[in-house]
Amino acid sequence: MLHATTQRLRTMLVFPVVTDREDVMLSLAGDPRFRIDASFADLASVRAALTRGGADLILCHSSFRKHSDFAELRAEAEAQGGRVLAVPSGARIPVIAQAMGLPLLGSARGARRHTGSPPDARYRLVVIGASTGGIDALQHVLSSYPANCPPTAIVQHIKPEFLSGVVRRLGRHCAAEVVEATPNTILRPGQVALAPGLPKHLEIEPASLRCRLRDGPAQSGHRPSVDRLFQSVTSLGADVVGVLLTGMGRDGATGLGAMRRAGAWTIGQDARTSTVFGMPRVAHEEGAIRELLPLHRISRAILSAAEIPGKASR
Repeated sequence: MLHATTQRLRTMLVFPVVTDREDVMLSLAGDPRFRIDASFADLASVRAALTRGGADLILCHSSFRKHSDFAELRAEAEAQGGRVLAVPSGARIPVIAQAMGLPLLGSARGARRHTGSPPDARYRLVVIGASTGGIDALQHVLSSYPANCPPTAIVQHIKPEFLSGVVRRLGRHCAAEVVEATPNTILRPGQVALAPGLPKHLEIEPASLRCRLRDGPAQSGHRPSVDRLFQSVTSLGADVVGVLLTGMGRDGATGLGAMRRAGAWTIGQDARTSTVFGMPRVAHEEGAIRELLPLHRISRAILSAAEIPGKASR
């Protein structure tokens, strides 16, 4: 669920029928959270527009799901920190808002806000790795995080220039604070830190939970590498939770195996809900994963595994 935000979503419309475009445009015009930047009749036009500038949201007619260009459009938008949402003819704000996790204006039901109060629950550290399809998966997981969530560090494979947009997007969907990790970031409850858009590995100092950005060659084909993040916290033993989401390749499998052998609780996304069942598949085959779960169950599993018995607030 999105918490309150004053930032307007840069929105593009792609509907083959002009009256559908006009109807959606009029509906969104009444909601101050959206800003219509452009509208198109076909996928090729909106893909060309993305090369000139990004969008937070691309609303497509559901018929475009059958087009070969749809997957490419989704990948291009995601790489820039945006999202593609397919809706039927006649879709209006209630349908669009529900699909995005936005509350209806005038309704506080389900809305979450930063309260500014210090978190009083005590959690284990959480480390997450993701690649292809990971931005949507991370959004799904983080949207269920409470404001006083476990301290969380994430490596998401993405082009560096798009990382800040992803941080903003995830921040809109998470009640906790979402930031780019810096060399002096100390992870704490209520904070989620993503590896920044730099060719450096993100590591965590186990004693202080301080983030460190390290030079060095690519590991498992990536820099930052999920394996490098996971391997940096193995000395925490059972005091850390490792999570491997959708992605191509095997980055994270070796590190997650090391975490499990050290006593950590490890979670992987299953084949049915993964965009690409690569990284979690390898980890599962190598015995690195304790729980292989569908995406909708992962957030609850993280929060349960991360809570330290007897330390949570009552």
